[in-house]
Amino acid sequence: MHVFADFYGVPEDAATGSACGNLAAYLVHHQYFGSANLDVLAGQGYEIGRPSTLALRAHENKNGTEILVGGSMVDVAEGIWG
Repeated sequence: MHVFADFYGVPEDAATGSACGNLAAYLVHHQYFGSANLDVLAGQGYEIGRPSTLALRAHENKNGTEILVGGSMVDVAEGIWG
């Protein structure tokens, strides 16, 4: 799953946990792999020379869908919301 913001000069994100979380929920809800459980790796950022891998786990239960997104990270920017 990629996030593209070409209008802002961002052709691809190196890693997009929030987008991958939504993808995991979609795949589990529609049982894309034949199960209400998901445990996969998602790779992105190869086109921009910043490859990354995110681990996605998700499952449905009586309270909804539990989604876990994980991986290693490196700080590339810092900011303050004001």
